[in-house]
Amino acid sequence: MTTLETPDLSAARDGFLDALSRIDGPAALRLVGGLLDAGVPAGRVLSDVVAESQRVVGELWQCGDWNVAQEHAATAISEAAVALVASRRRPREPGTPIAGKVAVACVDGEWHALPARLVAETFADLGWEITYLGASVPASHLAQFLHDTGPDVVALSCSLPSNLLAARDVIAAARSAGVPVVVGGRGFGSDDRRARALGADGWAPDPESASRLLLGWDPALEGIPVISHPAAVEADRLVSNLAPVVDEVTAELEELPGLQEAVRRGALDPQVDVQHLLRALGAGMLLPDPSIVSEAVSWWTTVLVARGVPEEAATRVAEIAAEALDDAGLAVAAASLRAATTAAS
Repeated sequence: MTTLETPDLSAARDGFLDALSRIDGPAALRLVGGLLDAGVPAGRVLSDVVAESQRVVGELWQCGDWNVAQEHAATAISEAAVALVASRRRPREPGTPIAGKVAVACVDGEWHALPARLVAETFADLGWEITYLGASVPASHLAQFLHDTGPDVVALSCSLPSNLLAARDVIAAARSAGVPVVVGGRGFGSDDRRARALGADGWAPDPESASRLLLGWDPALEGIPVISHPAAVEADRLVSNLAPVVDEVTAELEELPGLQEAVRRGALDPQVDVQHLLRALGAGMLLPDPSIVSEAVSWWTTVLVARGVPEEAATRVAEIAAEALDDAGLAVAAASLRAATTAAS
């Protein structure tokens, strides 16, 4: 078998993405199997082909080129590709040393499980014993699991900044069980600032970096930082009062030009999207990190415009939400959203 040290996988990625665009699972799996047969390391297949293709899938959905059904079908094929890579891994011989034991999970409310699965399989390929806990793991469930099994570390995945509030609770649950936490995913941003603010022991941009971090790791296991500034207090109030605010905003959005037509086509779910926007606002207030909010505003504006809402109307959404926050007595949250909207424009 020929081993490729530094293969250029751009053509393979393009071929895999083409198979995803045609919803051709067999073609995608043949391509992945062929790469493995040619000696391409499993980690490179996962990161350079599957993960990169899935990133493009997300961009195609955001820009309105793909609908939700296409995105879901493509994700299912990618998950099958990851399962194929896992099935081709040679079983560990009894007595073979392991790098350590890692529990891999998504934070509570995070249903984008493929990134965590990619992390788990990459860790396994690098010699770690893995327990993959899947999507949306509640803090209490994780705490019980850790008390029962005692892994060396928890690896948490968070793709959406709107789930960072829940990440705080999941990190605290792991730390209460005496297990250090390393985090990653787009929700945590491009450096370790958000991770540290939430109490994580470490952050890594990709599974290979996380593995290098954990080898010989001796985390301090310091206490979870107490976040008590006024905006953080109101962030918790926002989450407690989320449902009526979401209802008021979505009711106001019914008159937004083009939106109802997008809803009828199944291209938008305003209730879900408003929740994400306001949870991202809460996370930005908690940390504090205004970029979380401005990114969320920009993201949803892009989504609305791509689905037929005029740009002038799309840019009014944040002000509609701010007015609903004012009505709910959440003046700090309203001001934070308005400030972030100005920064995003």
